[in-house]
Amino acid sequence: MELRAQPAAYVISGDNGGYLYKGSTRDLAARWAEHAAGRVPRTRCRHPLKLVYVEYFDQYTDARRREIFLKTGVGRVFIKAQVAKWQTQGT
Repeated sequence: MELRAQPAAYVISGDNGGYLYKGSTRDLAARWAEHAAGRVPRTRCRHPLKLVYVEYFDQYTDARRREIFLKTGVGRVFIKAQVAKWQTQGT
């Protein structure tokens, strides 16, 4: 998955799929480096981490709105479906 330096909403899977972190950022490449280096408290103890879902946007406010949606009940169902689809594509 290509990481771009632009606003994005993203989901990270940790603890071998048992934990999903939803976030938004102005620069996904830099934010992923922070997660990978253990500088984000919520994901520090959840390694190995996998970036399982990304949506890029032109404006950060749109990415933030998408993050808020992904944290709702409907958004969680959407993410679980996307993660399941992603996992079956590898097999």
